[in-house]
Amino acid sequence: MSKQTVCILIILSFVIVGCNWQSAQVNRYSQITKTWNGHNIDDLMYDWGYPQQLFTTPNGNKVYVYSREFMYTTPTWTAPITNFTIYGGKTSSQYCYTYFETDNNKTIVKSSYEGNACK
Repeated sequence: MSKQTVCILIILSFVIVGCNWQSAQVNRYSQITKTWNGHNIDDLMYDWGYPQQLFTTPNGNKVYVYSREFMYTTPTWTAPITNFTIYGGKTSSQYCYTYFETDNNKTIVKSSYEGNACK
C-alpha cells in the first residue's frame, strides 16, 4: 500500500471513532436529562444552577431553559506525508438548549433538548 492510502485509512479510522464517540455522548445526555423527570425543579436548580430562561406554556406549565452557546475553531494541521496537506481552521457555532417542563407542583414532567453540543 502507498503511504497516501495508509494515511487516508488512518484518517477514516479517526472519523469513524469520532462519530461513534459523539453518538455515545448524545445518548448519554439524553439519559441524563430524562433522569430528572419526576423530580422537583428546585433539586435540578440546586444541581445545574439557575436557568437562562423561563416561560409559561398555554396549559399553565412552566418551562425552564438551560442554554449553552459558543464558537469553535478546528485546529489547522498537516499530515506527515509529502504532498498531502490537510487544513483545519473552520469556525462553527456550537449550542445546546435543554428544556425542563414542570407542572403546578413544580415536578418535572418532560425534558428535551436541541443543538449540536449537547453532551
